[in-house]
Amino acid sequence: MSPHSALTLLLAAATGLAALQMPCSARASEPLPPWTPAAEQGRALFYGTRPFTQPATVSGAPMPASAVACVQCHGPLGEGSREANVAAPDIRWAAGKTSRLNLANALRDGRDATGRPLHPAMPRYALTHDEVAALDAFWPWLGNAAQPQSGISSNELRLGVALEGIAHADARAQVMAGVQSVLDQTNAAGGVHGRQLRLLPSDRGLPSDVFALVASALLPAQQKLLRDQRLPSIATLDVQARNADPSGWQWPLLPSLEQQARIAMEQLQNAPADCIRWTFDPRGLSISSETQRTPKWPAGTRLCVAAFAPAAEVDSLRSRWREAGITLKQLIELSGMRAKPLEAPELDHRLILFVPLAVADHAERQGQSLWFVLGQAAARTAVEALARSGRNVVPESLLAQARSLTGYAPLPGAPLAFSRSQAHGWQPEPFVSRPPASPASSPFSELRSRKELP
Repeated sequence: MSPHSALTLLLAAATGLAALQMPCSARASEPLPPWTPAAEQGRALFYGTRPFTQPATVSGAPMPASAVACVQCHGPLGEGSREANVAAPDIRWAAGKTSRLNLANALRDGRDATGRPLHPAMPRYALTHDEVAALDAFWPWLGNAAQPQSGISSNELRLGVALEGIAHADARAQVMAGVQSVLDQTNAAGGVHGRQLRLLPSDRGLPSDVFALVASALLPAQQKLLRDQRLPSIATLDVQARNADPSGWQWPLLPSLEQQARIAMEQLQNAPADCIRWTFDPRGLSISSETQRTPKWPAGTRLCVAAFAPAAEVDSLRSRWREAGITLKQLIELSGMRAKPLEAPELDHRLILFVPLAVADHAERQGQSLWFVLGQAAARTAVEALARSGRNVVPESLLAQARSLTGYAPLPGAPLAFSRSQAHGWQPEPFVSRPPASPASSPFSELRSRKELP
């Protein structure tokens, strides 16, 4: 069973949990209980940061662990959701009103408070006694603004920035300055939902006691800690090799190398017909199989090449081809692999940019570094997601709102592409470093040319 099918079944069954919304207990009038370690464990089970001891089943079939967390159907605040035209109910008003026994009967046995069977697609959870107790302890806190959380109080929300993934100290300083400038503007206007935003940078490791990360560039080991710590990383500035998981906790502002390679391959498919098309991809970023060995072409061969390797490796190949009498007619590279455009008038040189050209143009017009402007864009993205989340925000609802930012432009001319299926904010953009001598009807004629990159 696929995760999508599993989610659909869960949602179809979730209406059965409406049976919990019955006046079956006197707990409604009780005050909010104290926050306990059991409530903390129940929250982890609800949000899926801690797996259940035994797999849940539907009609006897085990379900993927990623599909059975309560949040998948009922939402970050218990507000419910809709998938495949099936609605999961809002269970917030039932929180604190449902007895532990009724909760256990619904989740373990699929029966409501009167003993009637719930929908057959309702998952059966083989809950331990401790898991029932943990969920019961967290249940009254679901959707409650008083729920204890890291990095947030009644009048302040703390954002962290970790930049160990950026090598140059000046670039790190520029990013933090860009982020701080946006937070200062936001705070001067009253903050977000009555809270002032405070930035906590970290030179080593992940910052502590923060609600979320912004504009960060994390090391791989740090990325693996985000889910366990319930720490969203919004609008990150690292360039990942592979596409980020839309169900994950890291939402990069920049496109992955895999996305950039895909655009380069599309460009290569439109290369002139009188050249041999070849892909140099020693790190396997593209889907092409022509990546391991360099063929021996005869003198006079005309090549159009998409190269996904550092400039030094590509330039070594260019020298060998030149000595062998092979003409490199077109070269398509990723901008992160080469610091500046090639000085080769005879070559049609193209770069796949990791930021929209509008972002670089904006930096030029403002007289700011690209890293400063990227810090601003990341901070504005995080502020917008927080604003859409409302005052009663949890990390998972912040992630949900990040998915809703499709079309929001943190900088002029640079709208985001975030969605439920797309975890990268910006898409790669082709750029003509050295335009070809071809008619206006060329497939490349719409690409912009510049003398050099900002």
